[in-house]
Amino acid sequence: IETVLKAIQDEDHQKLKSLFAQTTLNQLQSFDESVDELFYYFQGSVESFDDGAGPFVSTTKEDNLVFQLMESSFVVKTDVCEYRFAMQYITKGHPENIGITSLYVIRTTDDKNLDYMYWGDGNFTPGIHIAISNVI
Repeated sequence: IETVLKAIQDEDHQKLKSLFAQTTLNQLQSFDESVDELFYYFQGSVESFDDGAGPFVSTTKEDNLVFQLMESSFVVKTDVCEYRFAMQYITKGHPENIGITSLYVIRTTDDKNLDYMYWGDGNFTPGIHIAISNVI
């Protein structure tokens, strides 16, 4: 999350893109536009972040190759407002699959369900998703 936040704060399009799995990028036609939307949506300088939940890890083995999928949730405070992040990423497997697969970001004030940690729509759809309310 530190690298993700630094890329967002610096509006470093290439750095943020490099954190995503190549297979995810190949699936998305509007990735560049979603990065621009994220840079516009995220305001302020990061003051702190806390692990909300996770990482939750699932590991499988197929054809002698280990696959590891992780899901985490974070609360990020800036000098302007507070955000909730949910992220799914692959840490082991085929090289083109390693990286972030799904990133959800919402301002706490925009989220309708603050009783639970943030997981976006719960589907971990590939790409960047902004202002999707928490669905439990």
